[in-house]
Amino acid sequence: MVKPTNGLDSGERIIVMLEFDKGVFHPTVKADEPWADRKQRALDGSDFEEEEWSLTDWLLLIGFIVLCIVFYFCADLIATLLLSIFTPLLLVFLGVVWWIVSLSPLRTYRRRRKAGIAKGNYWRTVSPEWSLTKNKMIVDEMAYFYGMNDKNIIAALLLKLIARGDVSITREKYKRKMHDMLKIDKPTTEIETDHKGDEQLCQHLLKLLTLASGKDLILQPNEFDEWCKQRKNATIIKNFMKLLETKYDKPYLQQHAANLFGLKAYLKDFSLLDERLIREVKLWDQYMMYAAFFGIAEQVSRNMEQLWPEYRKMSKIAKSLETATEGAIVSSFSSSIYTATTNAVERTAARTSSSRGSSGFSSFSSFSGGGGFSGGGGGGR
Repeated sequence: MVKPTNGLDSGERIIVMLEFDKGVFHPTVKADEPWADRKQRALDGSDFEEEEWSLTDWLLLIGFIVLCIVFYFCADLIATLLLSIFTPLLLVFLGVVWWIVSLSPLRTYRRRRKAGIAKGNYWRTVSPEWSLTKNKMIVDEMAYFYGMNDKNIIAALLLKLIARGDVSITREKYKRKMHDMLKIDKPTTEIETDHKGDEQLCQHLLKLLTLASGKDLILQPNEFDEWCKQRKNATIIKNFMKLLETKYDKPYLQQHAANLFGLKAYLKDFSLLDERLIREVKLWDQYMMYAAFFGIAEQVSRNMEQLWPEYRKMSKIAKSLETATEGAIVSSFSSSIYTATTNAVERTAARTSSSRGSSGFSSFSSFSGGGGFSGGGGGGR
């Protein structure tokens, strides 16, 4: 319809034609000509144009029809997809709501205050009474959201073995490519029963690495994972994983919680402190071990290099890390060791459950994970 822009002059007129449904009116005068012919004759030569569909209108109509067909034939698949997307989000949302409603953060805050944990408190030494597993218990008890992964303990143990000269990182060719690998410098297959705590953990881990590395004493990519898949190695793997379990120890927590979190704060602010520490290799090696324990090893390593460049030449840990091309190599090794051992426990537990009566790991808690010894990725909190 063309809209007039000016008024009508004398002699001009507008003819209005209306169409009503049949039966609304009952006129006394009826034309002999059919209504359709009269309508067409009236429209001939006029400015009236019936509205036509644009390309956009047709595309929207076609899209709507296609969408209806897809929903009709793929309703189950779409419902499953939506559930897979929104269900985890809903569970996370409900978990956060429950976390807030249950006053969990407030209770954790009060436990931290009671244990003496406060922001800005620094602790500069590693106590000889400390135990990695007991310190993990402290982190788990004092965490607001979630605790610490066991692979952080394995990373700290690896650095301790490197510092003692038991293992080292080497670059070797494997399948025509160079890889970072673990070399067992002081192999052992026997464990002294009188050792406890971290020393016991180190001996068990060193035994696993020795047995898995074969005659050349070098762990090639995926070699540790393949070794863990063998049933004959199930018992020793189980014994090592049992050592990583933690038990609540209230006196230990009350005595060491504040210092442990103080050390973490100290390591995170390592490069910002005015005092330039005691430059002792043993102490700095211990810092590196607990940096791995807290999942901040890369940050602390960079800070150490800035504060004391000579540390790289004097420490076995620094030398091994410098040999590797991958920055988070220890974290990568620990992640692979952790997933390989936990997968071995899960496989054995599944076999034990299916056999119904054979002894094994049926009562041992399962873990998650997957991958080979060459897998990447670190274990931070």
